Amino acid sequence: TVVASNCFLGFNKVLRGSTLLFIIIDYAGPKNRGVAISLNEGTGYVSIALFNLAASQLVDEDKKDYRPKPFYLVLAMMGVAFFTSICLLKDTSHLVKRKATSDVATYGITTPELAR
Repeated sequence: TVVASNCFLGFNKVLRGSTLLFIIIDYAGPKNRGVAISLNEGTGYVSIALFNLAASQLVDEDKKDYRPKPFYLVLAMMGVAFFTSICLLKDTSHLVKRKATSDVATYGITTPELAR
């Protein structure tokens, strides 16, 4: 179960990795790209390690009844992620419009949908 969880978490990291890196690099700026990528990688590995630690604490070695317990942890993490994405995150469309406007002015890029 823990190995399968690691596989799913690794697959999830691959799927979201490039998008998250672009977002972090945009926020950090061109001078701090290395720091941004290092922080992203470090937090990913630490979160997987903490999840595995928590899942291993839930497993009852005496009864070997471990199947549903780590999945409850996954459901709790999904609930926290859903709450965070709905209630705590802010819309950044104004940043996209500002970046598109500056790209039009700097590079002559014409993207009418974003420059409005």
